[in-house]
Amino acid sequence: MSSVIRHDLMCADPEVAYRFYAELFGWQGLDVKIKGFEMKRLTLGERVVGAIVPFDQGASWIPYMQVADVGACCHRVTELGGDICIDPVSGPPGRYAVVNDPTEAVFSPFEPRTVPAWAADAPPDNAFAWDQLITTDVDAARAFYVELLGWTAHQVEGRSVLASDELPVASIAVDQLRTAGARRVDREAPAWLPFIKVDEVDRVVRAALALGGSLETEVDDDAVLGPIAVLRDPTGAVVGVGESLVVRIPASQPEKRKRASSIPITMPRASRLANIRAVATRRR
Repeated sequence: MSSVIRHDLMCADPEVAYRFYAELFGWQGLDVKIKGFEMKRLTLGERVVGAIVPFDQGASWIPYMQVADVGACCHRVTELGGDICIDPVSGPPGRYAVVNDPTEAVFSPFEPRTVPAWAADAPPDNAFAWDQLITTDVDAARAFYVELLGWTAHQVEGRSVLASDELPVASIAVDQLRTAGARRVDREAPAWLPFIKVDEVDRVVRAALALGGSLETEVDDDAVLGPIAVLRDPTGAVVGVGESLVVRIPASQPEKRKRASSIPITMPRASRLANIRAVATRRR
């Protein structure tokens, strides 16, 4: 089974970001140094949320997709038209890399040392519970993740939903449409938008605004995800919140799997990848 197992925030001011998320969601932070590189590990009780990583070229959340072999996965990424931003590296949590798909969305193949016991549990409030890819080419993105991770693709309310072993794990939405909220989420390139489960979206939105965040999309009763809103934290990273985030796949056949050869190869933006590679250099 391949699922999204953690998320890391890359931003220029980790302390500002941490104060925002700690106040908003009750996360705990621990300063750690891995191979000389400082970051802040995030937890919610016993659950590891991810980490905040210093990065001076923009701010964004990166999802970690669990795989059996990071090296083999990276090789397959390039075969399918993606690109390697950071070569595989090992750390205390496990082995990981940073890559982008053919539409330029960045994610991390992750081979954890151990799969935490809570990984199979339903996410509690204030934990990540869903990921939606906002992209300009749904067909290319869907074919890529189906081929790379063995996910199946399904149509739910007109949107592509990806499942692992019949468990819904993510969705894909067109960047120009109002599928992540009331209006388009502004981005330099296609990207993964993570959603955090909360008890009341309106309350969390008010709290986020009081903490220096901004409302990227109005509160919306999304046809697939239920009540949601999209926020921008004080460092500029975008994150969604939702009350349900439980997606049910209709009892029907999955979408027909596309052959890898049908995926168009999109050249990644050199400047964006160079910035990410610069972080990798500093880590070493």
